[in-house]
Amino acid sequence: MTLTAATLTVTPVIWLVFVGAVLVFLALDLGVFHRKPRAVDFGEALMWTTIWFSMAMAFAFWLAPIMIGEQWQASHTKLFITGYVVELSLSMDNVFVIALIFTYFRVPLEYQHRVLFWGILGALVMRGVMILSGAELIERFHWILYVFGAFLLFTGIKMLFAGDEEVEPDKNIVIRLARKVYPVTTEYDGHHFFTRLNGLRALTPLALCLIMVETTDLIFAVDSIP
Repeated sequence: MTLTAATLTVTPVIWLVFVGAVLVFLALDLGVFHRKPRAVDFGEALMWTTIWFSMAMAFAFWLAPIMIGEQWQASHTKLFITGYVVELSLSMDNVFVIALIFTYFRVPLEYQHRVLFWGILGALVMRGVMILSGAELIERFHWILYVFGAFLLFTGIKMLFAGDEEVEPDKNIVIRLARKVYPVTTEYDGHHFFTRLNGLRALTPLALCLIMVETTDLIFAVDSIP
């Protein structure tokens, strides 16, 4: 079955409201709900996952039709939910890799949310650029969609047969560059990404972990295009 929908005219005001709402939720997440570093247990994680999922469904079934007006059709709701579920599924590979990165760097549980927050913030920017660029390419060269699809299948198969591969930060070009530019401490300084080492500004292992998460997600961002 092919899912189609009439073209929507989305005004700049609606885009500003949407982006503003996302920024408010991000600010609440880090500035209010996780102002002080603490471990997030399974129950709390499940609760917040349910809340965010419910808000996405509320947007699709209630808020978007009100904001867009008569242009909004049932097919638009189906398209939104399809895209949401596909992206949610694709994010699972990120979760497994990030868990490996946390294990490698021995990130304390109370600091993991901070890394995830800034990692996701960077991912939003990178995936936005990837999707916009990819959409433009697909509009001009439709055949390139199959190239992106093949890449997605390749990465999925590679992960399926990856076995017990370990995270190797020393092979990450960005981390190697960061080590050349900044001195790096061997110990954590609370939830800080920067600290002082012999009077010099230095990176903490938490910063290296964040860099690893960001660069890894840049690779995974390619799967957002198809």
